[in-house]
Amino acid sequence: MQPEANFLTRNQKDILKARHRHERDKRLRDRIKSILLLDEGLDIPTSSTCFTPR
Repeated sequence: MQPEANFLTRNQKDILKARHRHERDKRLRDRIKSILLLDEGLDIPTSSTCFTPR
């Protein structure tokens, strides 16, 4: 089931963006970015392609 877009509050987005900038672990950065992309309205298959090697 796909979550609806804009499920995060502005404050939650700001916290995640700050954590993404300062996080050193690539896996955690990718997870944070996927949550932000889902909040933007991308579906799960599309957002997962953002992290596959080209």
